[in-house]
Amino acid sequence: MTYLWGFAFFTIGLVNLYFMFYTSLATWVNFKLFGVLGMTFVFAILNAIYLSRVATKEAGKSS
Repeated sequence: MTYLWGFAFFTIGLVNLYFMFYTSLATWVNFKLFGVLGMTFVFAILNAIYLSRVATKEAGKSS
């Protein structure tokens, strides 16, 4: 799980670098405000769905 979060933030960082170097300042600021936040929320929601499925399977095995 830690590696997935690390990979997600590394990928977000790469996308951020692209926006920083190849777009205008206003576009980059909007991306930093809305894009990074949105990508983090989407990943967190996907992570929660994955964890709930794994936890449900683990709970079924132990009973």
